[in-house]
Amino acid sequence: MKNICTYFYLIILSVSLNACNGTNNGLASSDNITVTPKGEDIHGDLYDKMKLKPGNYTIEKVTDSDGKPELLMTISIEITGSIDEGKKFGTLRATLLNENGASFGSNLGKFATTRMLASTEELQKLDDALAKGNGTVDLQLRYLDTDAASVEDAWKKAKETAKHFSVETSY
Repeated sequence: MKNICTYFYLIILSVSLNACNGTNNGLASSDNITVTPKGEDIHGDLYDKMKLKPGNYTIEKVTDSDGKPELLMTISIEITGSIDEGKKFGTLRATLLNENGASFGSNLGKFATTRMLASTEELQKLDDALAKGNGTVDLQLRYLDTDAASVEDAWKKAKETAKHFSVETSY
């Protein structure tokens, strides 16, 4: 009898797992997109304070708390210098590029984080590293959903052509 109960339990578990397979909170699952930096240099106001860590980076499609699709990209930055006293990190933008290094145009393929978007933990770690002039910080960037393209259109275009990205900062 014990073996029969175990057998039925495994069948029910298997059916339940298969029924959930392929979904992500109600959205069809999508493959992640892997991109590499177009170089280690970061452009803009903090060009001499930060470098991108080399490697592969992933763009993922997730569902936000309102049930809407969202595109996220986490990048790893090495802090190479301290920021001037009284100045603070403002914005970090990443632009997706095709294999030739060209952007998709307009705001399509743009990701960003700002002082208002970054988590408190991310922001504190970044501020501390910039004050000390060294350290490594991982920052989560969000797709800028503008009139240029919906999240779905951006996801489709990125899957078709995104190979690299570049980063720019400002105070």
